[in-house]
Amino acid sequence: MPEYINPAALSRYVATLISGMLIQAVIGAGREDLEDMINIALSALSPSHN
Repeated sequence: MPEYINPAALSRYVATLISGMLIQAVIGAGREDLEDMINIALSALSPSHN
């Protein structure tokens, strides 16, 4: 992991993302919608994005 990433903040981000996705799934979001969320999160974390 690059030094500029705060591991505690990253873990909170991932936990928040998962919690939000859980809520979205409960209220009816489909697999494609959930995968879109993951793809956006992964692109935000990619080194080329920073």
